[in-house]
This record gives sequence, structure tokens and C-alpha cells, in this order.
Amino acid sequence: MTPKKKLEEKDIFLKTTPDPDIEIPAALNLEDSRRLLQELKLKEIELELLNEELSHKNEQLSNKLKIYSDFFDNSTLPLLSLNSNGTISLANEAFADFIKQPLSKLEGSNLRDYLTSEFSDKLQFLLSQTGSITLKFETPYAEKIEAYADVKISSNRQTSQLTLHPLTTTVLEEKHATDEQIYRAIGESINYGIWVCAPDGRNIYASDSFLKLVGITREQCSDFGWGDVLHPEDKERTIAAWKECVQTGGKWDIEHRYRGVDNKWYYVLARGVPVKNKTGEIIYWAGINLDITELKNVQLSLKDSEDRYKALFESMPIGLAISDTSGKIIYGNNKSRSLLGINRAELKRGIDISRWNFVRKEGLEIVPAKLPDMKEYYINRVIENTEIGIVRDNKEITWLNVTAAPLQNPNEILIAFIDITEKIERENQLKMLSEKFQELNATKDKFFSIIAHDLKNPFNSILGFSELMMKNLSKYTIEEIERFIGIIHSTSKNAYNLLENLLNWSRTQTGTIEFSPNNYDLNEIILSNLDFVKNYALKKSIRINYEPSGKLIVNIDKNMIDTVFRNLLTNSIKFSYPGEKVDLKVEDEGDNYRISIRDYGIGIEEENMDKLFRIDSKYSSFGTNNEKGSGLGLIISKEFIERHEGHIRVKSEYGKGSEFIFTLPKAVF
Repeated sequence: MTPKKKLEEKDIFLKTTPDPDIEIPAALNLEDSRRLLQELKLKEIELELLNEELSHKNEQLSNKLKIYSDFFDNSTLPLLSLNSNGTISLANEAFADFIKQPLSKLEGSNLRDYLTSEFSDKLQFLLSQTGSITLKFETPYAEKIEAYADVKISSNRQTSQLTLHPLTTTVLEEKHATDEQIYRAIGESINYGIWVCAPDGRNIYASDSFLKLVGITREQCSDFGWGDVLHPEDKERTIAAWKECVQTGGKWDIEHRYRGVDNKWYYVLARGVPVKNKTGEIIYWAGINLDITELKNVQLSLKDSEDRYKALFESMPIGLAISDTSGKIIYGNNKSRSLLGINRAELKRGIDISRWNFVRKEGLEIVPAKLPDMKEYYINRVIENTEIGIVRDNKEITWLNVTAAPLQNPNEILIAFIDITEKIERENQLKMLSEKFQELNATKDKFFSIIAHDLKNPFNSILGFSELMMKNLSKYTIEEIERFIGIIHSTSKNAYNLLENLLNWSRTQTGTIEFSPNNYDLNEIILSNLDFVKNYALKKSIRINYEPSGKLIVNIDKNMIDTVFRNLLTNSIKFSYPGEKVDLKVEDEGDNYRISIRDYGIGIEEENMDKLFRIDSKYSSFGTNNEKGSGLGLIISKEFIERHEGHIRVKSEYGKGSEFIFTLPKAVF
């Protein structure tokens, strides 16, 4: 409120425009003047309060007008305001869209210009009272649109306000009359069948191309009449799907069969979409029916071929699999699943070949990371045919002949593999038999060599000295006779030992030697065999060192182990220099005893080490006193030790002697 100047008594006489509500006497005394001044002040305050209230009401009115203007402009319903003769004073965008006219053109024009003739003539009457009326409009495109109008007349009856509610079903029915020729022209210009349905799903239009295909009239096709020519197996499914589509407002997409005029069944692909207005309401459905019989026949033919291919693929007696370029198997037939030990579920996830170990026939393991990149098969179009062993989860080896070749599809490789496990096993058996045959052949040669030479020579000596004694006995002295008899005895003993070894060895080869293990004290076995060779050792002045300890109980076949000790001890004495020693030791190795027999004689050249214990090597050498050996003793010793599940080996340095080491099992109590 603007502050006012304080009125004083002298101001009264200057007032030129008296307040009509205040009576001023012709002559005022001082008291009357004061009273009059007070009344003037009160009137001034009252006037200021009235001005303030008027300003507040104007502000409220302005806010209400703004809210109404926003509602009017943004309403989705068509709104307009008319004066008494039907001129449009205000219209919103919704009405402009409804009548398909620019908003700028509407204001100032008359509503009757947009109504059909029957409603244009009655406009003055229709707008004469508040209530609801029906109006029919005509757009610039000759569309006739019907709507309900809520009419409100102002209190001074100078203006009317209209709120329109369009009737969409009427829109479609009216529009159909003008658009049918367009639909027909489009429908007949292409091979597709064109159709239009009402919002509730009733057919209201079908092109002649579709009607000619199925041989029914447009009237027969109305509503759900098209269902009468559907294949019996498709009818219920199709109609149920269409009703659900209409209910949910989704897209229509289905494949079914119709009976043609030639009584043949035609495959038809039906597709359609709902057409909606701006409020989201479906005003009609439109779609096509496409004859896909030829395509379907091709698909069925391909499906039939694919089924035959799959049946053939599955029934093939060889493994067939498809791999990607990373080596992952993505498909395999029944035989491949069986050979690889996998199932269908695993194949769906893809099988990485690194899950298996691979070996070659030579026994060498193939590291999965070093397998050739499967991509090479596709890039270089390499076809590989190889034999490879796959180590299954149960550690068994399945041998496969593998061929890999690229397919036409990018990054796919066809792998064919044949189970050749029996073939490989037969080859291995043949190889073993061949090696065995070679060994037997070498054994035969060795056997005959020993009989022809090693066994013949001793008898030649025995026969020669005995013949000399028979013819010249009287001529020899007692000392000469004793010497000859000693030679005959020594030679006979060596021949006997050789013959015994031959017999034992032949029995091991034929499997007729008896194996009868029992518990014995190893000390007693060693001492008895030391006694057996002591004369031979004495002749060469060789000392055999052995210090027996407590009882060493072993589980052995005594005859076999006696043969082992005799052969190894005799061998050590034979290759020791006169006056040397032989060391024999026994050590505890848990479940076994370790026995070593070491001499300090000739030793064995390194290149001859591999020839020991082999019948086919024909290795033998003379002792330090030119003793002849067959090499058969070591071979028999090895076989007897291995019969006890023991091991024998030799360490030797030429010129410094040899050490033979073997193990025997302890007795179990």
C-alpha cells in the first residue's frame, strides 16, 4: 500500500472535489473539521483495501484462464468454441487433427463448412441448447467421420463450447466405401492375397486373388467363413490363434493350408498387423495371405533329404563328426559317440579334443596343444589320413584311422574315423611274433652253436686224453697219469655244467621247468655255492670275501637260485686275474635282498654291455686262463631271477672288473 500524505486542517479548504457521501456544512467549526478529516481518512483506507482485493481476484482469474488454456490446447479430445452463428473462435490441435485442417485456418471459419450437408443445415438448431448431439464431418479427403458432441451454451447464449467423441467403427465403415477400390487395385496387382478385418476380427475385405485360390465368394469369406476351406488339421489351431491375436492386439503370423478350387492343398503364410489411431485403439486389421506351396514343397523335399541324410549319417559303420576350426566337436553320429565314449548331451555343449590324450603307434604321446590347428584343414584344404590312438577316460586306447576334410560351410570340418584297434593289435601281435621268431631263430642258432662247438670241445679233450692213456698207460709216470686224469675230470665237470645249463635253458624256453618257491636261509644258499666253486677259485688263487650275518630268509626256488649263484660266481672267477679277490655282499632293500658279486678282472667293453643276457648276441669271451664260455649262464640267470620277480643288472669298466647285482624276494610270514 502506497503511503499517503497526512491530511491537515488547512488542506480542507483546498479540496475542490468533495466526496458525494460526505455532507460539508457551509460553515465549519474546528470540531466539525476534525470529524470530517477523520471520515476522509477512513474512506481512503477502505478504498485501498478494495483495490488490493481486486488485484488478488484478477491474479486468480489469470491463473484459472492459463490452466484452462493449457487444458484446452493439450486435450486429446477435439475441443472448440463457437459464437452464436457457428463461427469458430477457438479450436485445439486435437480438433485440427480430427478434421485434417491446419489450426491456423480453423479460427474465424464457420463450423458448418466442415459438416456434411444434412448436418450443416441444422447447425443453428443443434447448437441452440446444452446437451449431446451427433455430428458428421467431412475431411478434405472426402472421409466422413461421425462423432458425439457435448454442447455447453454460455449464460448469455452468445457462445457455445463443443467436446467431440469420434466414433471409430463408423470411421472405418465410412472410409471403407472410399478405399475399397484402392484395396482391390492393390490386391489384384500382386500375387499376395490382401485382407482387412474389423477390430473384432470379422473379415470385411479379401482380394480376388485369394478368393480365386480357395474358390469362395467375398460374402462366404466374411466373418470366419474363410475357416471352412482350412485344412482340418489346421482349422482349430488357426481360428484359436486368430481370436487370441485379436484379443491381445498382437501381430498375426501363421502358416496353414487351404483347399484350392482344384481340391489340392495349398500352403499359405498369413501375416497381418493391427492399425491403431492416436489413442492406441485398433480401428482395423490389415494383412496378406502368401501362397508358399512351392517353397514348402522344396522345404519338405529338403527335410526329407535331410532326414535321409541324418539316417544315413547315423547308421554309418564308421565314426563321422563335424568340428569347428578350434577343434571342438559340435556334431557326431552314433558310431563316433560310441568310439569316443561321449553322449548327445555332451555333444550339444561341444567336445574339446584336449580332454583326451593321443598316442602314435610308436608309443609317443601327442600333447593336445601341439595337435595341428584344425583351421589349417579349412584354409589349406588339407586332407589328412593318419593312424592315432585316443586314450579314453578308462585309460584304454582306441586306435583310429582319421581323415579330416573341410566342408563347404565356413569354418566346419568333417572328420571320419574308423576303429582299427583290432588291426593294430594284430599288427602288434605279428610284430611280437616276428620278434619272438627272430629270437627263437637266434636261440636255435645259439643252441646248435653250443652243441657244435662248446659241448663238442670238452668231449674232444676227454676222448683225446683218455685215448692217450689207453694206448700209452705203461709209458706214463704216475704224475703224468694224475695230470691227465685231472684234466679229464675238470673237462668233464665243465661239460657237465654246460650240459646242465643247456637242459635248464631249454626247459625255460619250452615252459616245462618247474617253479617251486619255498622259504630258505640265503646264507646257507650262498655258503653251499661258495663250497661248490672253491676248487676252481683255489686253482687261480682267488679269494672270495663274504661275511654272513643273521638269518636272511628268502622265498625262492632253490634249484634255480643255486644255478644263478654257480653261474655268476664261476663267471667272476673265470674273468679274475690269479691272486685277485671276489666280493659278495647282501643288503636289505625293504621287501627284497640286494645281492652283488664283484670281481676285479678283465671287465667288459662298453660296446658289449648291451649284448649280455641276450641269446641273439652270441657274445662270449675267454677267461684270464683262456677259459671258454658260451654266455648261456648269464641268460639263464636273468630268466631265473625274473621268474622270482627280481631284477639283474651289471656295472663294468673295462680293465677294472665287473659287478653283477640282482634282487631276491624276502619271505612273507
